[in-house]
Amino acid sequence: MTSTTAQHAYGSQLQRETSPGNGIFATIANVTNIQPSGPKRKFVDTSQLSGGGWDEQTPVLNSGGTVSADIDFNTSDPLHLQLRQDQLSGTKSNYREVYPDTTYTAFAAFVESLPVDAKVSDVLKGKLVLQLTGPVTGTV
Repeated sequence: MTSTTAQHAYGSQLQRETSPGNGIFATIANVTNIQPSGPKRKFVDTSQLSGGGWDEQTPVLNSGGTVSADIDFNTSDPLHLQLRQDQLSGTKSNYREVYPDTTYTAFAAFVESLPVDAKVSDVLKGKLVLQLTGPVTGTV
């Protein structure tokens, strides 16, 4: 019987650089799920009228996509409040998704949205969506 080589997700972190370019990252508290869309290639349609009825695509740009994170939102947490401010001001920040074995993915992003749900039978739930800009780097 073969055993799995899968790694557990517990201990993964989403971090934001505390000040532009200082290389010091703070962990965003209460993250319960991280969902990157993954990098993707953008294409443009270059079909020709004489193309025989088939479309033709040409690759043009890479896109980092988005990263979404579910957060148990805390209205007193300074970093949660900073994320809301980043959204309103259009601030670009550096982020890292750090895995339990300390490998990571690094990227710059804008906060696209951070709506917060308030249900009577639950804690405040935020859905952070980061729009990546520029290259995705890191150790994985």
